This record gives sequence, structure tokens and C-alpha cells, in this order.
Amino acid sequence: MYEEHRTHDGIRMLIGQMEDSHLLNTIKSYCDKIEQCTRIIKGQSTPDSALIETFNPEFSREAVRERAQETIRFLHQRIQPYVLTAVMRGLGASVTPHLTRAYQCSGRLSTNLFELPSSDEIIDGNTSAVVEVESENYQFGDF
Repeated sequence: MYEEHRTHDGIRMLIGQMEDSHLLNTIKSYCDKIEQCTRIIKGQSTPDSALIETFNPEFSREAVRERAQETIRFLHQRIQPYVLTAVMRGLGASVTPHLTRAYQCSGRLSTNLFELPSSDEIIDGNTSAVVEVESENYQFGDF
């Protein structure tokens, strides 16, 4: 919420200052990237290796997999303040489908970000444990 966000145009703002639509689009974008990296790690999606090998002879599928793992770890940390801000604004229902898809969970995700699967669990494909929490209205003083 109080972390900085930079737009594609280079404009800086606090995450808490983002418009709802921009916030939701950013979360969706991060979820898309997490899902893409997960597919690469699981071998369900690979870049066109013949084309890449032509331009980069040092290319290896293992290097791409490692890069995807690093990216998931980074995105897992980066997405949290955006999700927290969305939940505090009452946008949890709009965020849940994207998180469910990205984190490959079959149920509702917890609004407690500390209970989301860790990046290592995502990489290992161990996201079967889903915590369900009743929706509540939180105030700053509640924490």
C-alpha cells in the first residue's frame, strides 16, 4: 500500500494511490506472468528453442526453468502489497479468480497474505492446501 508503483510511462505513485482499475490490471498482469512461469517450470510451455538457440548458443532449457523460478519468487513478493490494497478496498472478489488461476488453487484464497503458498511451494507444484477465511471488514486499528 505504501510501496511505490511505476507505470509503463515511468510515472511513480504509491500503490495506495492507484485507481481500482489500474490496481486490478496490475494484479492480473502479475498473475499472468506467474502462470506463464509455472507452465515453463512444469514443461507445459517452452519458448521456441530452435529460434533461441540460433541467436544464443548458450541457451538451455534448464536456464529458462531457473529464470522462471527466480521470476516466480520475485513476483510472489511483489504482488502482495497490491493484493492487500485490493482486499482493503473491498476488491477481493475481483482479485480471487486471477490469484486462483495463477496459484493453481481450487478454492478461495485467504485474505491473510501470510497464508498464501510460498514461492517454493508454487515452484514445486504444492499448492493444494487452501485456507478459507470469512470476509470481514478490517479497519487499520484491527491489525
